[in-house]
Amino acid sequence: IQWEYYETDVNWNYKDIDLIFSHLPETTWNLANYLGNEWHHIPPVLGYCHWFDVPEVCNWQYPAFIRECEGISLMKKCYVNTESQKKLVLKNAKKQFSDEFVKKLNRTIEPYHLPVLDSEVINKIKKPFKDGLGIQTIVFNHRTKTYKDFQNFILKVCDVLWQKRKDFKVWIPLLDLGQIKEMGELTWQQRLEKIGGCPFIMFDADYYHELNPTADYFTGYDYAIKLLEKYLDDDEYRDEKAQESLDYVKENLTWSTAIKRLSEDIDEVIESTPSA
Repeated sequence: IQWEYYETDVNWNYKDIDLIFSHLPETTWNLANYLGNEWHHIPPVLGYCHWFDVPEVCNWQYPAFIRECEGISLMKKCYVNTESQKKLVLKNAKKQFSDEFVKKLNRTIEPYHLPVLDSEVINKIKKPFKDGLGIQTIVFNHRTKTYKDFQNFILKVCDVLWQKRKDFKVWIPLLDLGQIKEMGELTWQQRLEKIGGCPFIMFDADYYHELNPTADYFTGYDYAIKLLEKYLDDDEYRDEKAQESLDYVKENLTWSTAIKRLSEDIDEVIESTPSA
């Protein structure tokens, strides 16, 4: 594959490309229309969309879901994070489009679990870190947004647990507050080194099961607290779950494994597209 990056205006009369990889399906229609007008043909399009403006997660004024679906309809394949995300897209598409269009989306959209760099996968799990007072750390490793239930994590989990015991602290790497200076200044690599190989406790949703079937899951806040206490108190169990997660990543979620499928899909799309 030859990569080219255009920083200035391009004379498309003297350029052509073999494949478009679009990460923004809502702009794909405009891009294909422009290239089609310039070249009188449209290169094949592969895509990936990790986010859709559906009512279940979108709370802003100008959602682009219809545009996203229109862009996907021009693609040979569009990858999404999980099978659960695909089902959510199709459910909402049925409210906007014909049955035939939804069937086309169903044929085009495929789950592709986002992999991690092999070099970032550690060889051994991280043992629980305890300071001189025996205090361990609970990490909320995601955006501090409503759709990630951050407020309830603080109020209904951490505050309640703090009333029972004081032998833990909470680290929120993505909390954008100046007073969290020590954590806020960590680089991505430093954060990986700090939390790599830690076990996960996750909400019992099908999309999380797809990504980490070895984890412990909760449906209510009371059970989340019970799980956290078990992890704080039982180092042997905590290490066992951490090792299970690490083994699953090595076997299923590294780029050395995932790139084979992507490479094969690129070859298939290019080879099956007639020359202009």
